[in-house]
Amino acid sequence: MARVVSRVHATDDEIVAVQYCEVEIFRLVSANDTRGALADGATPIMVAYARKYFELGQTLITACLEPGDNKQQLLTHVSSASPFHGENVLHLAVVYRNVEAIQWLVDTVPDLLDAETTASRYEPGMLCYLGGTPLLFAMAAKLLDGAKAILAAAEKAPPGSPAAKTSIFMTDRFVVYDLPEVYDFAIKYAMTTYPYACPVGFAVDDPTYDLHAFLQRLQPADNLSFNRFLHQYNEDSLTPLTLAAAMGKATIFQHQVMRRATTTWKYGPAVTKMIPLRDVDECLDRSATGPQSVTGQRAKRSAVECLTSYRVLSKCIPKTAQEEAMRGRLEILSTHEIEKLLDKKWEFVGAAMFRRDLCRHVIFTLVFTGSTLFPSHYRDKSSTLADAWVLIVCECYVVGEVVLCMLRELRQVQHHGWRSYTEDSGAAMVDNLLKGAVGLLIVGGIICRACGDFASEDAFVASALLCSYLYMFFFLYGFRATGPFIVMLGRMLKLDVVRFVLVFASILFGFASALYVVVDNRSGAGAFLDRVQSLLLAVFAATFSFDEYRRSTISQLFIFVYMALVVIVLVNLLIAMSSIWTPLQFNNKLINELRRMGNSYDSIIDFAEQRWYAERANVMNSLASGQSAEKRAKGRLKFAAQLVVGQDVEHFVHIEYQDAKEWWGDDHAGDGREKRDGENRSAPSKPACEQTYLVNHQGRERSRHYESNVEIDLESTLAQLAHGVLQHFRTQPRDEDSVNRETLLLGHVTKIRSLLSNNQVSKY
Repeated sequence: MARVVSRVHATDDEIVAVQYCEVEIFRLVSANDTRGALADGATPIMVAYARKYFELGQTLITACLEPGDNKQQLLTHVSSASPFHGENVLHLAVVYRNVEAIQWLVDTVPDLLDAETTASRYEPGMLCYLGGTPLLFAMAAKLLDGAKAILAAAEKAPPGSPAAKTSIFMTDRFVVYDLPEVYDFAIKYAMTTYPYACPVGFAVDDPTYDLHAFLQRLQPADNLSFNRFLHQYNEDSLTPLTLAAAMGKATIFQHQVMRRATTTWKYGPAVTKMIPLRDVDECLDRSATGPQSVTGQRAKRSAVECLTSYRVLSKCIPKTAQEEAMRGRLEILSTHEIEKLLDKKWEFVGAAMFRRDLCRHVIFTLVFTGSTLFPSHYRDKSSTLADAWVLIVCECYVVGEVVLCMLRELRQVQHHGWRSYTEDSGAAMVDNLLKGAVGLLIVGGIICRACGDFASEDAFVASALLCSYLYMFFFLYGFRATGPFIVMLGRMLKLDVVRFVLVFASILFGFASALYVVVDNRSGAGAFLDRVQSLLLAVFAATFSFDEYRRSTISQLFIFVYMALVVIVLVNLLIAMSSIWTPLQFNNKLINELRRMGNSYDSIIDFAEQRWYAERANVMNSLASGQSAEKRAKGRLKFAAQLVVGQDVEHFVHIEYQDAKEWWGDDHAGDGREKRDGENRSAPSKPACEQTYLVNHQGRERSRHYESNVEIDLESTLAQLAHGVLQHFRTQPRDEDSVNRETLLLGHVTKIRSLLSNNQVSKY
């Protein structure tokens, strides 16, 4: 044994082999751990498989292991402290893609199937995450022949044995690696377990299958079981479809959607398909496999909710890939199916809800503001109840509206669960945060009035009034003209303003401390704070007196936040927008400087359309989440049709395509331009997000090229103009008479105009 180890170490180029042969077995032998050494006695076998010596490994297994031995334990890395805990030789055979070694192992030691890698390096989100079990390893490796061998061995295993636990119905990790072929393999293999519902002669290797027709032929109990497989939840409460949406995997997402779709009619190149809304925009699960929220309801997300979220949502997304996942979600939003679905939902349901809630909030805000405009109030007995009936009506309306609002929020928490409610992002987060703040602040004001603390009541009411006006941002998300603007404003508040405040605070407190020592003669903390305040006012040009805001802390907080937002954020926002839309009005140096200031807005503009779609969908989801299930189902019928699938009633939406490529066929010899146009319009042959991303990228490159050419032309024009003006001045007489000066000035203007017109004519 020592000779084997030293030889391996002397020629080792594989860190896995070093880990097995140097660390674990030596530690166990040195500790005189007989049981542990026997359990880890397969170390030479593990080394052989780790170094791809498959024949040697098979020989050692055949020669060293008796029929009664626990072969699964002897061929598995069992140390809980090891970074390879749970890995066995079957995992290694799959990783090295050796189908023959896989077949030999599952035939010789079938109990190897019941193993799962549990070390930290194999956890979701890590580079080595391949699912855990040997079957999921094979699926993630796209090793379908190896997966067939594993599944065949599991079917032959005696019932109740460890190997019999392996089943095709445990596969859902293929989404992580964006593998449509593996998805089709899993579906077709699962279909073969119900042969009565499959077409005659159907096999796993068949190139096509009709999932919708198969589900229609299944018996009710089998249909329920198969739907559990199609929509099974992982630990993140995500189904395969919603996991693809959360990870931004466009290929597998669109593949799943189209596999579940059914064609209703064709007419030439025109095709209409029915896309199921289950998991796409509707959460429907009556089985016991779905996750439970804290309130007893399903804590689930639809694919649209995942696409519009800015949260990570899944442990399968590594930290290094989070930005790519967010970008992928926006690209999926631009696919033909999702765009049409969101457009129909907005047209038939969302727009009406949006307008109704907008009018309702505007009325609430105006009434709330009006209730504060009365100079006398019955609370301090300066007005009687009979005289203040208008005020009482306004306040009762405000309180009643807040109560209804809080009830809707509680219904939303009950429907989604508290965790999902707090994880909302974008427009939904603005809705939850500000609506909840308004309700809680008004409740606080009511309590203060009941206690007779009118000063605290005014503070609560003022804060609630501010939040009510800020809540208009939620509705601004829904408009195409203002949605990207609000998104960019939020991004600047989270990123740019934080950096600015850190730099500004360092300078402010540095100079304040220095001036306090020199000017204020170390007069105490009050003098220091006054100095900080005076420097702050100097930054904002000291256009008002701060004395009137000294009465309460809340007023000082409001005025400082106002100055920061208006002077810092909004002015910076204006500069950023100017640097994007009007950069050609300045010289090259100023253009580059303004571009650097406008990076935040430029990064938003790249995906402005998708972001607007995302926020508009967030608005619709947020407005609908406070409704009852019956009302949501009734609204869904306005843009979707009901079909009975097995024992469930599901909703389908009609999506129209123009698929001229399939209509013409492969032998079409018509006009090449028309064929190219038809291929460009054909859907869903390719993910639309790939084309959209390419078009956006090419468009940005053309814009940069055009911008550069215009800048060069502008600089050339200015240089020619300057040269012409100088030549003109050199040739003109210099008379000091006022009449001659006026005549000379008019001549200069005429010459400049002629130079400009000549230059423009030469350009075009």
